Amino acid sequence: MGGLGSGRSGSLAVVEDGLKLDIWRLKRQGLFREGVRHAAGTIQWTRTATGEQVASAGFSYSTDYEDPWFKLHYTATTWNGEQTKVDDRFNLERLPQPFGGHRWYFICPSTGRLSASTSQQERFATALARHGA
Repeated sequence: MGGLGSGRSGSLAVVEDGLKLDIWRLKRQGLFREGVRHAAGTIQWTRTATGEQVASAGFSYSTDYEDPWFKLHYTATTWNGEQTKVDDRFNLERLPQPFGGHRWYFICPSTGRLSASTSQQERFATALARHGA
C-alpha cells in the first residue's frame, strides 16, 4: 500500500474541487438578507491560493415568508465545449433555532431534504439529491 504513484493524481477532478453554494456564507457577506421581497446579485468563486476567479453566477431571491425562493443563473460548459444556460430554482425554508433566532435552508428539488449548502457537479440542483446533503 502506498508506493510510488499511488494516491490521488493532481489531474483528476474530485468533489472537493467543485463549486459550493453556502447560504450561511452569503448571509455573512451581506448577499442574503431577511424580509426581502426581491433582491439580485452576482456570486464569484475564486481559488484560495491565487485569488484567480474560476466561476461566477447571477442570483436572485426572495425571503418573503409566503413563498421564499432562491434562483441561480449561469452558463455551464461541458468537457467538449458545449454551453448550456442554466436557471435553477430552490425553495427556501426558515427554521427556528433551539436558543432563539432562525436559519435558512435550501429545499432539494428532488428529495425535499433541507441543506444549508450544495456543491456543483453537473448542476447545483442535482447535487443536493445525489449526495444527500
